[in-house]
This record gives sequence, C-alpha cells and structure tokens, in this order.
Amino acid sequence: MMLAVIGLVVITVCLTALVASLPYFTFRLRPWLVAGSVVTFILFAWSVVAPRPVVPYIQAAALIVALALAFIPRTIVARAKRHTLDPAQTIALQAPFYGHWLVAAAGPDPLLNHHLAASDQAYACDFVSVEGSLGKPILAPCDAQVISVADGMPDRRPSPKADHPAVAGKPFGNHVVLKTGDAYVFLCHLMCGSIQVKAGDHVCAGDELARCGNSGRSTGPHLHVHAQRTPDAAPFTATGVPVSFVGADGRPHVPVTGDVIAGLPAGMSKMLDTAWSQGRERGNL
Repeated sequence: MMLAVIGLVVITVCLTALVASLPYFTFRLRPWLVAGSVVTFILFAWSVVAPRPVVPYIQAAALIVALALAFIPRTIVARAKRHTLDPAQTIALQAPFYGHWLVAAAGPDPLLNHHLAASDQAYACDFVSVEGSLGKPILAPCDAQVISVADGMPDRRPSPKADHPAVAGKPFGNHVVLKTGDAYVFLCHLMCGSIQVKAGDHVCAGDELARCGNSGRSTGPHLHVHAQRTPDAAPFTATGVPVSFVGADGRPHVPVTGDVIAGLPAGMSKMLDTAWSQGRERGNL
C-alpha cells in the first residue's frame, strides 16, 4: 500500500514537472525535452512490471529525469535574464495585442532563441496567445508611419517543419513594416487578407493592423516582432535594434522565452488616448 501511495506521488510530481516544462519547448530545447519525457514514461511503464524490490529505484530515476526537465530550462532562462539589456537601452513598444501572450522565442541565449542566428533578428520575439493565436487582433505597438505592407500569402497548416518551397525567400510571410524614430518595426506571419493599413498611413499605438496568422516560415500561428535599422526585409544582413514591450502593468519588459506579457484589455488603449487628449484640451483652456 505504501509503495502504491509513493508511486502515485511520484507520478503526480513527474506530470507536474513535465507540464511546467512546456513553455520552454523551443526549437533547440524541444528534442531534449521530448526525449526526457519519453524516458520518464518508459521508466514508469517499467516500474509496473519490474520486480518489487527495484520499483523504488526506477521511480526515483523517473522523478530525477522529470525534475531535470522542469528545472534545467528555468536555469537557462535565469541565466539569460541576467544578460538581458536594461530597458533604457531599448525602444519601448506597446504590447501589440490584447490579453496574455507567451514569449515563445526571445532572449540572449541560443538555446531559447533561434533568431540569434540572424543579425536583423538578434532582438526578435515570437509571441503565442495563451487562448489560441490564429485570428487574434494585432495592434500597432507605437505611433508610426506604415512603410510597407506584404499580403496575399496563404496561411499554412501547422507543421513541425517551418521551411516549405512555397515560402522560399519570403520567411516573414504577410507583414507590416512601421517606422518609429530611426527604427523600422516588423510584425510578421499575419493572416492572409487581414491587413487593414497601407504604405503611407499613419497609425497610433493600439490601432488594429491585422490578424495573427501562420504565413511565411512558421510552424504554427504566432506573431513575430523585431526592429532593425533599415526598411527592407534583409534576413542575416540588416542590423537589429533592441526592443522592450510595455504591458498592462505599464512597465517595459525585455522578453525572454517563457515570459507571459499581458496586453491592454480590448478598447483600453483607445480609452487612454481619449482621456489623455481630453485632459490636454482642458489644460489649454
């Protein structure tokens, strides 16, 4: 009986640890996390048929593997956070969405951020909505001028393979480029036909630009954001610009994989702009 109770506790802890590792399933960590999960379940299956005297040792091994899956990614994230830039060294952008979005790939560690291989995307960030990304409104992250728009690429079905002949040379898919100050902000992988702005338009932070999609070089619906010094899409050649994101708490966050950033509730950006404008008008009376 005691052995069964211990086994149930071990199983519960292992499953909790495996779930806790899900936010860190990045391109480079995913193979290790999947392998560790498989090893954990194999050990559990073995413990069911193994001789009674060795069962505690097998369960202990499964527990060690599961805890490693939970804590090693967090150790990598903690190390990455120690090396992130100070927000004062970045361009502060408003979170370009409503609700809570998970940072799927960002930060200074290549195990957490596959963008580091490209100079233009050294400070890029991939966001995934915790409520499902496809079709979610994508907002202007700053007051800016629309420099260029690319639309018409069909959204892909989710696939573990980002590359496809149909997207060769068009990794960003449908995207919008905004100019703010001396930087150009790219918002990519937008839903086909959803872009509501055109080149030359002026937008305010919080204006809806498009809907989140899965166009271009992408494994699933998400929003890719990066800033660079030049207006043209130039993977691996342009110079990236550091960015941070101001969420609902009003503070700029330099994102790292696993973070969750909360955008303003729907309509709140417009309400704040209206209140600020009215207050300024009263002050000028």
